[in-house]
Amino acid sequence: MQLSGVKTRLIYQISAQSLIVSLIATALAALFLNGCTAGTNGQRGSRASAKIVGIETVSQQALNEVLATPTQFTVPAPEAADAWARARLFFMQYLGVSNISEAESVLSPKQSLLSNEGRKDSRFAYQVMRETLKSGETRFLVTCLPSAAGTSAQNAERNARNLARFIREGTLELSFLDQ
Repeated sequence: MQLSGVKTRLIYQISAQSLIVSLIATALAALFLNGCTAGTNGQRGSRASAKIVGIETVSQQALNEVLATPTQFTVPAPEAADAWARARLFFMQYLGVSNISEAESVLSPKQSLLSNEGRKDSRFAYQVMRETLKSGETRFLVTCLPSAAGTSAQNAERNARNLARFIREGTLELSFLDQ
């Protein structure tokens, strides 16, 4: 009889544990299903629309970011030296300017210009002008023009915006850089 009582107690424990697990599973399922089917204003249906708004590759997203970059912009005074250093780095690294002082001109105490114009080995003519404003900010103007046969104005514009983004943010999309 004592063995029977142990069996009964064991069955009750297993049944109670089973019941608790079942209740938890049911509650979780109800919460999940409610979250998936409850719409706005108590309506049934999906929370998010299943309509595709647009599909964009990483490459297309990067190109859109480049093309959205203005070629004239200002940077705060503390960031101006780093921005100018990136412009100089671009001329040395990607345009093959070995002596940066040959590409750099001081137009006035508040204006400087980087330019690769006149270089016969370049397909594009780049100019980066910087000007220190009264507010302390620095304004940059980036231009790129085709300078060789077979180069397009569209690629030159993309190059200018890519360089402007590099100067301003430090991000250069090499895959879009037509050299």
